Amino acid sequence: MMKNRLSFTVLVMFAARLSTLHGQSVIWSEDFDCPDGTMQGSGTPPCWYVDTTACNMAAAGDWFEVRSGQMEGRDLDGEAVWFSEKIDISGYSDIGISADISESGTLEGADYIRLFFRIDSGPEILFETNGDNSDDFDSLNANQKNLNGNLLEIVVRVQNNAGTEYIRFDHIRVSGEKKVIDQPPGISRIPDQTTPEDTDTQWISFTIDDDFTAPSALSVFGCAEDKTLIPDSHVYFDGSGSSRKILLEPAPDRFGTTRVTVYVSDGPNRSSTDFQIFVQPVNDPPFFSHSLPGISLYPGEISGLAYSLWWSFVTDVDNTTADLNWHVCNGKVVNIESRTDSVFIEAPADWTGTDTLRVIVQDPELADSTELVVHVLALGDTTAPPPPRHVTARFSENGIHVHWSLCHSPDIHMYRIHRSTDSTLTVSQNIIGSVLHPDSAFVDTTAAENIPYYYRISSSDYAGNESDLSPCAACIRKTESMGCNEIIQPLPGLRLAQNYPNPFNPGTVIEYHLPEPSHVLLEVFDIQGRKVTELVNSYQNTGFHEVSFSVHAIPAGTYFYRIRTDASVQWKKMLVIR
Repeated sequence: MMKNRLSFTVLVMFAARLSTLHGQSVIWSEDFDCPDGTMQGSGTPPCWYVDTTACNMAAAGDWFEVRSGQMEGRDLDGEAVWFSEKIDISGYSDIGISADISESGTLEGADYIRLFFRIDSGPEILFETNGDNSDDFDSLNANQKNLNGNLLEIVVRVQNNAGTEYIRFDHIRVSGEKKVIDQPPGISRIPDQTTPEDTDTQWISFTIDDDFTAPSALSVFGCAEDKTLIPDSHVYFDGSGSSRKILLEPAPDRFGTTRVTVYVSDGPNRSSTDFQIFVQPVNDPPFFSHSLPGISLYPGEISGLAYSLWWSFVTDVDNTTADLNWHVCNGKVVNIESRTDSVFIEAPADWTGTDTLRVIVQDPELADSTELVVHVLALGDTTAPPPPRHVTARFSENGIHVHWSLCHSPDIHMYRIHRSTDSTLTVSQNIIGSVLHPDSAFVDTTAAENIPYYYRISSSDYAGNESDLSPCAACIRKTESMGCNEIIQPLPGLRLAQNYPNPFNPGTVIEYHLPEPSHVLLEVFDIQGRKVTELVNSYQNTGFHEVSFSVHAIPAGTYFYRIRTDASVQWKKMLVIR
């Protein structure tokens, strides 16, 4: 009968421990599987230790130590205390503690075993189930549930006072639910990149993932360390879900190496990956940003021109103008003699008319060319050129902007700007300025406010003959005191947009804006400066224009497109891919 009752008691204690530990992970345990007489656990510091300073264990048969695989107290005559180490429970929740306790002999009311816990060095708190046991008691399971914190310490206090009284405890378990920690999202490595100057990278693929957040809900962003090379606004992302892409657009005419960091975030957490991009320098071609002014000679005359006179007409972002090489080709009848820093032009002795020379400027790799018109004037030439057309005048913050269409007479030398406060003007009166052909704009900064002005333009040739006046254009420089709510904005200049898409295959679109009617020449060149095709060669009106360009017959690589109007020249770079 006693054996059956003992088996039932053990079964109940085992079931209680299962209830405490069910669905949880064991964090810490002690089964006292060590030799008899042990009073300190293993490890440094020890996993448990005892304090018997309050006890009077004078006899050899008095102890508080491990006996037969249990912690046992006999005839303590005072309180003995068992302490666990400080147990790390920060990665768990709903912490539970379980311990088996038992006694034998005849215990009085002053004999006890009390089990406590301390969280994060707080006060000792008694177990909620079978934490305080005195006098005679059955074998029990003492336990505590639903604890949370960072550090846990278990304290067992035992007292008895007779050699026939034994108090024991064993099978101490600390268990809990492992916390689910939201780890930062993952991002794959991106390889280092190389791209030529003024050329976007290809779309670069990478992947992202997260254990708790759907990839579509993750945000991706990034930036370059050197923002002068890759500005923040030139970093583009695309893609969806776990498959994402990045494209980098180097700043114009910049090259070098910088580190790019790409971040992925789920909100509270983020991860990153770094890669380097090397923007290779590319030699940009020199180009004539303005047409060269023509020259006039008389039959048999020789004129010398220093190349430095033309430096202001050329732009080169990679080389100083003084380091460029110049070459002038003979015309059909006009001959030249080239020197290191100048050219001599000789008009035939028995010929008059207009001839065109080809002027070439080149750096070590690329070149551009333009025309130099030579007028060989007949002595006594009195034929006046035609007047300019399409004169406009518009107010802006810095004055009145006057524009006109260029004359296409071969020997135009300059334009004079005439102004009056009424619509009647005569040649060579009220001249406020002049510009050399082929300029076709003038800003009147001397116009008074609130006075209407009338503008006309005349043209002059190299022989000094002047045309009639152009039709009139009127404008008034208004102020806020006149109560005029309309503000006339200055005309935008020539604007050549970046082709799109870029890089491209097989087709792209080029857009441009003309501030005024003009003859337009839009051409495409390869990286050696050779002309590939001519897209536009016609007279066009003010406003926005676009043209399509297909590349079925040309290889992949870097190309340049140039627009030339009556008043300006602009270049852009584009990349053909296969």
